[in-house]
This record gives sequence, structure tokens and C-alpha cells, in this order.
Amino acid sequence: MNSPIRLILKWAGPDRKYLIAAVVFAFVSGLMAMVPYYGVYEIMKAAYEGTCTWEVITSNALVVAVGVCIQYACFGCAGALSHKGAYNTLFRVRCRVVDHLAHAPLGQLDERSTGSIKTVLSDDIEKLELFLAHNITEAIMYLTGPVAAFIFLCSVNVPLALATLVPFAAAFVVMGVIFKRMAGVMPRASAALSRMNAVMVEYVRGMRVIKALNMGSKSFRRFQSAVDEEHAVWCDIARKTGPGFAAFVIIIECGMLVMVPLGGFLFSTGAISGSTFLLFAFVGSLYLTEIRLLQEIGSKYAQVKSGAIKAQELLDLPAFAGGAPFPAKSDVRLENVRFSYDGTREVLHGVNLAVQQGERLAVVGPSGAGKTTIVELVSRFYDATEGTVRIGGVDVRDLDYDDLLAHVAVVFQKTFLTSGSILENIRMGKRATLDEVREAARQARIDDFIMGLPRDYDTEIGTLGERLSGGQRQRIAIARAILKDAPVLILDEATSAADPENQVQIDEAIANLCAGRTVVIVAHRLGVVRTCDRVAVVEDGGISAVGTHDEVLAACPYYRKAWADYERTRRITFGFGAAAAEAEPRQRAASDSVHRAAAQPQGASSAPAQAPSSPTLDPAPAPASASASTSVFAKNRDFSVSVACTVIEGLLSGCNFGLIFLVMQQVFSGAADFGTLLGFTGALALVFVLRLLIYGYGYVRGQIGGAQVSRNLRQYLGDKIKRIPLARFTERSSGDYLNALTANVNDYEQILTHRTGSVVKDITLAVMLTGFVCWLYLPAGAVVALSFALIVPAMALSWHQVRRYGTRKSDICAANTSRTVEHVTGMQTLRAYGIGGVKNEAIVDSMREYSDVSFWYEAALIPLGAVMSIIVGLCQPLLFLMCGAAYLDGALGAVPYLLIIMLPLFMNKVWNSIFVNLTAYKNLMIAKRRIQAVVDEPEEAGSFDALPATGSRIELADVGFAYCKGEPVFEGLRLTCEDGKLTALVGDSGCGKSTALNLIAQYYRPARGTVRIGGADTAAYAPESVLAGVSVVDQNVFLFDDSVMDNIRYARPGATDDEVREACRLANADGFVRALPEGYASRIGENGGRLSGGERQRLSIARAILRDAPIVLLDEATASLDIENELAVKEAIANLLAKRKTVVMVAHTLAIVRGADSIAVVGDGRVLEQGTHDELVAAGGKYARMWAADRELA
Repeated sequence: MNSPIRLILKWAGPDRKYLIAAVVFAFVSGLMAMVPYYGVYEIMKAAYEGTCTWEVITSNALVVAVGVCIQYACFGCAGALSHKGAYNTLFRVRCRVVDHLAHAPLGQLDERSTGSIKTVLSDDIEKLELFLAHNITEAIMYLTGPVAAFIFLCSVNVPLALATLVPFAAAFVVMGVIFKRMAGVMPRASAALSRMNAVMVEYVRGMRVIKALNMGSKSFRRFQSAVDEEHAVWCDIARKTGPGFAAFVIIIECGMLVMVPLGGFLFSTGAISGSTFLLFAFVGSLYLTEIRLLQEIGSKYAQVKSGAIKAQELLDLPAFAGGAPFPAKSDVRLENVRFSYDGTREVLHGVNLAVQQGERLAVVGPSGAGKTTIVELVSRFYDATEGTVRIGGVDVRDLDYDDLLAHVAVVFQKTFLTSGSILENIRMGKRATLDEVREAARQARIDDFIMGLPRDYDTEIGTLGERLSGGQRQRIAIARAILKDAPVLILDEATSAADPENQVQIDEAIANLCAGRTVVIVAHRLGVVRTCDRVAVVEDGGISAVGTHDEVLAACPYYRKAWADYERTRRITFGFGAAAAEAEPRQRAASDSVHRAAAQPQGASSAPAQAPSSPTLDPAPAPASASASTSVFAKNRDFSVSVACTVIEGLLSGCNFGLIFLVMQQVFSGAADFGTLLGFTGALALVFVLRLLIYGYGYVRGQIGGAQVSRNLRQYLGDKIKRIPLARFTERSSGDYLNALTANVNDYEQILTHRTGSVVKDITLAVMLTGFVCWLYLPAGAVVALSFALIVPAMALSWHQVRRYGTRKSDICAANTSRTVEHVTGMQTLRAYGIGGVKNEAIVDSMREYSDVSFWYEAALIPLGAVMSIIVGLCQPLLFLMCGAAYLDGALGAVPYLLIIMLPLFMNKVWNSIFVNLTAYKNLMIAKRRIQAVVDEPEEAGSFDALPATGSRIELADVGFAYCKGEPVFEGLRLTCEDGKLTALVGDSGCGKSTALNLIAQYYRPARGTVRIGGADTAAYAPESVLAGVSVVDQNVFLFDDSVMDNIRYARPGATDDEVREACRLANADGFVRALPEGYASRIGENGGRLSGGERQRLSIARAILRDAPIVLLDEATASLDIENELAVKEAIANLLAKRKTVVMVAHTLAIVRGADSIAVVGDGRVLEQGTHDELVAAGGKYARMWAADRELA
């Protein structure tokens, strides 16, 4: 691999012209930085030799004035050009990475979490800005001036010039040691940061489950441990490298400690003149302080290197290249195909399969047999390990990858939608007209719903389409596939979330869509195979049978059993007693034991209203008042110690000017002797040792204190975010919360840690130096005071620009974070529709907008800094003239005069430091406001006391609710679910069935009306109090990247391993869990990505069984499952319902709820009808029509 610097410069590409121009300006600026030193020396030499005249003073003042103007003008140009090149390069690198990921095998990406890829795209690549925009030009400036000064000093006295390099050599020995230590710890730091980001992404995305299981940040161990690990690593880095960084800073400034004794010895022996001695004592020791700033470059280099390596790791992933155009024919063939995801365990073993052009083939088989793998190889999300996959007779590996994706349409089982409008989602990857989009939507039976929305097709649907129901999302995905009009179509159980009436219509639409196309359908509902030309059965990674439905039914034992199981699942109905007839009796026998075991640790009674296994509630948080918000930003003792040490070190550094004043007096008086100079050296040595110890200690404490601030903020925010109503996650982007946890906390801590002490120290030094100059010569003190006073208007202008651009930059950064997470999450779907990389205009525009606003933010500040630096820098030639006149008139002595014109060499650095640090402080306030916005978010209202319910009867009375203003879901909803009964909710997709469950669980609060449980109004209680007695099984299961054991135990943290295993056994999950590489200790990947949909659903049911709450909410728990998993899940649900509970179940398949005690048909924002199955069928209303459609599907 190339060196990081070479990589970064390579990535700069056409923008290297900006960087080269910036380097030229930086070089000139660095040279001009030495002009004031030359002017001081010329006047000092003339004053010592008695030849100082007004002409000498004015000529040197003019030279210095010109030099200052050129220096800071070039500095401004270098900054503007380097930032232009930097942000253009960052945008290009991000686009390059995004585009490369769009062509990389999905298996390579599966090994990386969404959070880790987001970290590279957002954080690691952002670190390259340090190198391109700052490090290159600053290194040139900070080295050019000192090199020029060294050459000049050599022209005066070579031995003394060489001696000035002693601190330089010592400092860089120290820096070498630091780099070696950094190299040892940075990989661990980078890994810790990546893990923390991944956990935070998971934390925000999994908030629904966290609320349901009362997993506050304090009990959410993975969140805490990730934050603690990152904190511990950075504390370790601070302890190992902090003393070295501090030593570098102090050593590089100790030139006076070398020059005073050595120069004094040569001066006392007559080897050099007094002017030469003073030149080296002051200028010879000060010029290297420019190199001090290289310490910051060195300290950041490890981060820059890490960012470059992380980006290159993604760019080094294998990628699918271009090739031949898509063939005229579209038949699909797999020839002796073998495949392994991990290179060790083979999933497919010599598969041979042919799909003729225009044929519709159903692929069926048990879970994990390889069905989805086959279609992923056809669409080339992966490449076969052995064998060949052909389309139209051409190996897919020889086809142009983008062209292949353009001719293959995929509708995934797990629907992905972007956060844009409905229109943008349907015409994903295709520039279709609105009429074409509407026609596709009509065929997918979604147009009427869309046109009923306030903004119809321009309606924004929220993060991942969260404002839509599962069925609505699925139909939009179907409309998208219809619009794509590709010759090869792959459907992965694309209609599982549709209601029966729409299912019939969508099946007709899909039948029309399939006409003339080569279609591969992964069939979970075996009823679908009757509409296909042939069926292929996949077993144990091979094809066991191919033929028509009747042929395969006669020849294949597995298929016969699967069809029989399918027929049996059609007969299964849930209800207390009804389920028992169909569920496997072997599972039922053990159910009581786990319920009893669950109850005993809590000591709960058997009353129906009590949840035996309810976890202890998190205590109610303190309100986010001013005092609470103050405490979250509270500084710690380490921080205070660091600031105090920094100020003391600054005051000690100022003592050096007093000592040089005494040395100059000795030289000009002619009374200087080596013994006296050695005494001064001893004082300098004492100051040096004290500075080394104090600054080193304070630097380490400051780094540790800053890390503690970050940890405290993240843990507070983690707990706070958990207490924010779930509705807020719909109303605003989750990226705002992620950005607060990551970027905003980072900015706040970095500025606080690195700027606060410097600001206080510099202001203290400014006051001290102003007072010192006033003591030397009052008019000169007034000029110095005026130069420092210019900070006020400078900061007013600077903060105005920061407010103007910084807030917008922060907002765009949060939006870019959301867009990046969304892009990485939906990469499979995006690439399937030809917009997986730079063709995705949304992600490209987002990254470009962030790049542009970042540049204009810097461009607004750089000219201001340059102009103000010129104004302040001109104070030195002004002092040359004003104090020079006083000196020539005899009103000011030579020593005070020379010291006054020397001090601006140091004072200008102090002024610039104050300006930069205070400007950065405004960014701190922006970051703080973003964090404060989260702190000030409304919290879940209500008491955390146990809900005083009598029984578990659920009543929704006159409930009104809307996710978004102007888009009501319910208007006057009245629904009653009796205690100990099973109530089923049915209706068209999007009618509000899942919303009703959300309101019962208190994920959302109604805008009006009441929700009562056991007679208690839930409005007076926190959701945690309500959820303590509720088990939820969602249609969209969310699992954490943790072990199976911990994922289930989150439902009841006090459960034993045996209780967890028993819950798994009852959920039909024990068998597949034990087959995992590490059994119950196996990690299951991001959102359980290493498991099938059915396996994930069974773990969700195991949670509910372990929780053993008196109320169970089931939201379409059997959707999108193959027949094996559907049967297993239905048996698991039967076990969950083994004890009589209050159950509310949402279902699209009506057969499973015909045994319910009550069925409520939801529509038009209310309950249309409610009764038993027989009563509703006899009534001949909406339910009767749905039942007829359901029978037709059967």
C-alpha cells in the first residue's frame, strides 16, 4: 500500500493545482515571517554600535511593514486555495468510495456494519481535510521561515547557528518517540471509535425495541461499554503520548537556555560582539518557536494516516468491472454453481438450473437451503465460487455490471425506501414522467392512497419510509419494479404485507408485469407456485426437483411435506383453545415451567394485571431544565487543573522576557560577565523545568478531562434519547440524534480541551505584556493595548460569519449523516436500481452540499483573519517609528526601546492565537446548541409508578392521531379489547392497524381521546410503566449485534441461562441456535443480519415468552416467512399464548384469526365493524369481502 501522504495527494487529482498554488503562497508567507526578525536585528545592531539614525529606523520599519502585508496576504491566499483543494478532494474521495462500494460484492460489505462504513465516509475521510487544508501549507510556512532564519544566522556565526538547533534536535527525538507510541495505539483507537459509531447507529435505529424492553442507556450495556472503551483508549493515549507532546512544545522554546550561557561565554571572551550575542539570545531562540506549531501537525498526523488507511481499505475491496452489454436474450442458467459466503462453509453445491426466456419459475425450499443465494448470484450481488451463472448465454461476470443491473429488476422481501418523496422512490433510477409513475402505482394498487395524501406524490415519507405501513411500502417497491420494466424480474416474497383484497389485485398486476419476462420468484407462500410455469426445490444447497407443481408434488418428498404443512398453516387459527388443536403438543407441555420460572424472581402475584417478569423501571429523569442542562456540560476537575496549569505555564514563559531584559541591560551597560550570565541561565533553567513539569501534567489532565466530558455527554444523551417520545423520531431525522452523539460531542470536547486553556493563557499573557510595555514606555503600552483591543471588533465580525455559515454547516452535516446512513443501509436496493454509487443523485448532492458549505465557511473567515493580522502586524513598524523617535530624543533608553520592538514578534502570535481560539469557541457554541437541542427535547410524560390497572382490558376511546400534521390516521377511533381475550385487527394495508398497537404500547400518544388499560388512563403514566406489562412482537424485528443469549435476555435481565434456553425452545428457536458456531454465545450481526427472517422472528417471540407479560401485541408476526418458518413461528406463537392473556393481533392472513374472540375491521380512521368471524362473515360487510378474497388466494 502507498504511504498515506502519497495516497492523499493521489486522490487530490485535478485539485492538486490548488494545493500547489497554496504551497507557493505558503512558502512566500514563511519567508516573509522572518522579515521582522531581520528588521529588529538591524536596529539592535545599529543601537549597540551607536549608528542608529532615523533613516535606519524608517527604512527597517518600511521593510517590516511590506513584509507583514505580503506575509499575511499570502497566508490568506494559501488558506483559501488549500481549503478549496481539500474540500474538492474530500468530495471526490467520498464519491469514489461510494461508487466503489456499489460495485463491491455484498459479502465484502456484510462484514462491515452500517456504523463502521458511515464512520469512514463521514469521520475518517473528514480527517484528510487536516492534511490537505492545513498540514501541507502550515508545514511549509513553519519550516520555510526558520530555515531562512537559520541560513541568515549562519551568515553571522556558524557555530552559534548550529547551537540553535540543539532544542530542535531534542524536540524531534521526543517527537519520534511519540510517533512510535502513537503507531502502537492508533489502530486500537480507530477500532474503538468505529465500534462506538456502529453501536450508536444501532442504538438510535433500535429505539423502538429499547423502549419496549425498558433498555435505557444505563442498562444498555453495549452502548455504555462502547463509550467507555473509546474513553479508556483515549485516556491511555493521553497518558502515553501527552507528556511527550508537552515536552516537545517546551523544549522547542528553550533556545534561550542554550544561547545565554554559550553566547555569553563567547561575548565575555570577545569572540563575538554584543549585538551578535543579543541576536542569538533573542532572535536565535525565538525563531524556532515557529516550529512549535508542527507539534499540532504531528499530533494529528496519526489521525490523518488512520483516515487514509480506512478509506483505502474500502477502495481495496474487490469490485465488479465493466464488460459486455446485456444480451438480447434473457434466459437464466446456473451451471454447476458452488458458492460460499465466508470461504469455508459451502452454501450451494453444484447447482444446475435453467430458466427459459419468458418463463416464470418458483424457487422453494427450507430456510437456509440457498434460495436467496441463487437469486443473489443471478443479480450478481455475489459471484459464484465455482461454476457459471449465465444470462442470454453470457457469463454474468463478463457483462458490464451497471448494464446488468439496469436489466434486472428485484423486489426484495425487506423493502427499502429513501427519506425522499413517494415520487422519487417510485422512479428510483429512472427518469420517468409523473404519468408513467402514476400508471405503475395504479398497477401496484397504491395510486388512490397516494392521491389522498395532502401533497400526493410529493409527500415526504420519512427515514426509510417510516411514515408508511408495511403494505404501503411494499406496494411502492412493486410500483418501482413495474416502472423499471426490466427483462429479468426477481421477486422475493414481494406481497407478504398486503391485505387480502389488495393481494388479489397486486397478484394480477404482477401477472401482467411478468408477461414476456424471465421471472424468478422466491416463494414463501406456496400458493404462489400455482401461478408459475415450473417449480424448483432447493434442499441442502442443491436442486432436488424441477418441474410443474403436480410433477414436483409427485416426485419430491420435501415438497409434498411442505405442501401439506402449507395446507395445515391455512387451517391454523389463533385463539385460546383454538391454537391448541393445531400447534405441536410437544411444545406445549413445558410452557408452564418457563412462566413459573419467570415469575419467581420477581415475586409477582398471579393476578392477570401483573407482569410477573416485569423489569425494574428506570427512574424518572430530572427535567431538562436550565440546571439539568448546566450539569450535562459541567467541567470536571481534570479540566480545571489543565486550564490552571496552562495559565501558570504561560506566565512562566512570560518571565523569560524579564530575564532577557536583564541580560540586555548587562550587555548595553558593559557590565556583563560570564558569572552573572550563568546566574541568569540558572533562572532560565528553573523556569524551563517548572514549565516542563506543569505543562506536561496539565496537558495530560486536560486530555483525560476532555475524554471524560465526551463520555459524560454521550452517556447523558444516550439516556436522554431513550426518553424522547418515539413520535419525535418520525417528525425529525434520526441523523440529528446521531450527529449530536458523534460529531457535535467531538467538536465540543475538542474545542473545549484544546482551546479553553490557550484562550485563558493568551489573554493573561496579553494583559501581562501590555502592563510590561506600559512600564517600559506608556505610549508604546497604549499601542499594544490598542492592538489587543482590536480582538473585539475582529471577533464580532468572525462570530457573525460563524453564525452565518457555521450553523448552516452543522445542519447540513446532520442531514448528510442521515443520508449516508440511509445510503449504506439500502445499498442492495440502490444498486439493484442502478443508483448504488455516484448515480445516486441524493447522496452525491448531499456530499457536495456539505463540501461546498464547509469551503464557504472557511472562505468567509480566512480573509478576515488575514486582514486583521495585517493590521495588528503593522503595529510593530509603528512602534519602530514612535519609540524610535523617543529613543533618538533621549526620552527612551536603548534597552527598553529594543525590547519594545522585539515583543511584537511574540505578541502577534498571542493575538493570532486568541483570534483563532475564540473563533473556534463560536463553533463550540454551535455544537453545544445542537447538543442542547437534544437535551431540551420533550420527554415522555407521566409517572414511572406501576400502572394501577385492574385486569388487562384495553380501551381506546374517541382517539385522534396523526404522524404528520394534516395527515390523520384516526379520527374518533373506538376499540375495546377484552381482558384475557384475543382481539384481531384487520383491514387494508395502511389503515392504521399497526398504529393502534403503537398507541396501546404508548410508543405514540393520541392527539385526543384516551387509551385505558385495566381501567387506568395511560396518559398519566410514562410509556415504560405501560410497557412493563406488555410484550411486543413486531413485523419488523430488530436485533442487536450481540449474542443470541443477550438479545433474548434483554426482555428480562435477571433471567438465568436455562430460562433463556427454555424460552427459545418454546419459540422453536433452540434447534437453529444450537447449530450456530458458538450456540447461544454466537453474535448475530447488525440487526441479526446473520439469521434468516424466520429465525429472527422466532428470537423475537422468545423474548416475548421470557418476558411473560399479561398483554401481548402481535404485529403481523408471520409475514414474509417460508413455509417451514411460518409453521415454526405459528407454533411458537401458540406457545406464547399457552396462558390466557389479553392479546391484540394484527393480521393480513385472515385464516389465522378466525378463531379470535373478537375481530375489529379498521378503516377510514375508525373501527368499521367488530365481532366474531362468523358474525362478520354473516354481516356481508368489509370483512366478508376480505374473507372471500382470502379464500380466492388460498
